[in-house]
Amino acid sequence: EVQKVDLALERDQMRMGVRFMGGETSLHVKTMHKRGSQAIGGMSNLVPTEEAEAQRVVMEKVREDKMQERTHGFDGTWVAHPTMVHVCKEVFREQVVPET
Repeated sequence: EVQKVDLALERDQMRMGVRFMGGETSLHVKTMHKRGSQAIGGMSNLVPTEEAEAQRVVMEKVREDKMQERTHGFDGTWVAHPTMVHVCKEVFREQVVPET
């Protein structure tokens, strides 16, 4: 008997640390750099909230995701909400530029 398997993750689980995302992002960065273009990371699936503690948790997860993008070699990222701009700028400003 064949078992049905739900392959889709819940929205809050679909983050940069998910295994298949690593393969996709690695190929994306490699392809963009090979073509002389910047590799820009994706928008976070997390949404801001008005409750202070929940917002702190959201920003912490956004920072983790953006650090993963930076670690994978992305040159920058984009955001869908202005409250996330400062976190993303901090992460990518810390990026070490390789010596040429």
